[in-house]
Order: sequence, then structure tokens, then C-alpha cells
Amino acid sequence: MSGREREQAVRAAGAGAAWRARSPPGTWRLFGPALAVWACAAFGVSHPGSGRIFALAAGGAGVCAIAIAIVAARRRDGRSAGAVAVGTAARSVLRHGAVALAALLLLGSVIDSGERVRADPVLAQAADERRELDLEVVLRGFPKAQASAFGGARSWVPAEARGATGAVPVVLWLDEQPRAADWAPGARLTVRGAPVALEPGSAAAYGVGVTRVGHEAPESLLERLVDGTGGIAARLRAHLRDAAAKTPRAELVPGLAVGDTSLVGEQLQLRMQQSSLTHLVAVSGDLVDTTDAWIFPAPAVMG
Repeated sequence: MSGREREQAVRAAGAGAAWRARSPPGTWRLFGPALAVWACAAFGVSHPGSGRIFALAAGGAGVCAIAIAIVAARRRDGRSAGAVAVGTAARSVLRHGAVALAALLLLGSVIDSGERVRADPVLAQAADERRELDLEVVLRGFPKAQASAFGGARSWVPAEARGATGAVPVVLWLDEQPRAADWAPGARLTVRGAPVALEPGSAAAYGVGVTRVGHEAPESLLERLVDGTGGIAARLRAHLRDAAAKTPRAELVPGLAVGDTSLVGEQLQLRMQQSSLTHLVAVSGDLVDTTDAWIFPAPAVMG
């Protein structure tokens, strides 16, 4: 091989290595919009009212780009250099930014609709006046409890309250551990308590300190199926917790299995945080709660 051929081979190998080091074509058309959506979602969590701005800005930019591209395509002859540049820029925006604009439009619409539901006037007025009221709620998870060093346990459960604007996400604060069979995802309850407005970034819009609970009897066959299935799951969960409570050093078993951390005391919780092991029960609990929150109420929704 001559020196020239060797030099060409080295250049070809370098070009191939550089090509392999580059990201695949089109990667930034998805990765860029994903970064933009994540950034806007993080901003929208702490800034209420920004969802509408995102939707209007993305929709307006998309409509303008489409209109400019159509007009530029129809008037190809006799255009100035500035008009050509504007048409090229509009087509470039559509080619590279269509996914980002569509994602931002969807994100803004979802945020705005969620904020409209959370801004229920009845709950907002009761929270301002610190007044108790009766609420019809549907549980969206199992009750969670945290053992206290002074005895007893603090309990809470995620739910949705029926409001004038739709199903408002709330969290019910309980003074004691409720009965297992009556508190399962999909169960319908009537509770009384004073709502408290939570931070905009919270999963729930209001917290309700429950002072009285009433259980609604299921009416249709599907509602009875949901109630029965949820009751069975809740009893199995309670039996596992009771068995673990009688077994030495088994406090973490319910948490690892079904996300029930009611036996985990403050000292054990602190040691888990110091050893970075809290995620073991957190992931299990989130997975079980998410699955149950969708599976158990599904028949009732279809009915």
C-alpha cells in the first residue's frame, strides 16, 4: 500500500469513527422537545396559570408558522430575499419544532384543565372560611399510616371529591387507622371535615381533616363488584400487616410487598433515610397504589 492510499484509509477510518460518535439523525427532534416540556412542566408546577400561556403561545406559533409557510409556497415567483428568508424560517420551524409545539400545546391544555378542576369554588370558599362541609369522595388508594414515637399512628388516604368543576384530588387526614374492609381504592364515602388548601405543587388540591365518615352502599352490580374486590384486597393487606406486627424485625415486610409502612417507626425511618434505602418501600407503595387506583375503579367507570 502506497503512502497516499494509507493516508486515505486513515482519513476514512477517522470519518467513520466521527460518524459513529455522533448521535443518530433526528435524535434532537425528540430530545429537544422533551427537555422543553420537562422545563415547562417544572415551571408550571410552582406557577399557577402558566398552562394557558404555554398552550396559547405554542398554538399561536404553530398557526403563524403554518400560515407563513403556505403563503410563501404559493408565491414563489417575484419574491424578495427577505420573503424567501421568512418562508425558509417558517418551514424550518415546522420541520424541527412541530413536535415541540404540539407537546407544549398538549402540556398547557392538560395543566389548564387540571387547574380549573382544582379551583373548585365551594372547596375554596370553605377553606378560606375554615368551615366544615360534607363531601362525596372516591378513594384512590389504601390508607397510609406512620407510627409515632409517642404511640398511635397518623393516617391519610388519597381520594377524589365530587365538586362543581369535576373530580377534585384531595387527601383525607384521619385520627386513627380505619377499618380495612371499608377503605379500599374505588370505595365511595361521605366525609365531613374542613378543607385546607395545599401548595400548588402538591398532588392533592386540598387536605381534609375528617371528623365524620359515612359509607355509601353500592347500587349497581359493577359497584358491588368494585366494593367486594377492594374489600378482599384491603383485608389481605391488613392480615399481612397484622402478621408482620407479631413477627420480630418484620416491620419492612408489608412495605416491601404492598407499600404499607404503618409499622415503620420514626427511628427505623430515620435509619433508612441515612442509609438511602427509603426508595425500597417508596417504589413498592407507588406501584401498588397506582395499579390499584386504576384497576379497582375501572368497572365503576365503565358502568
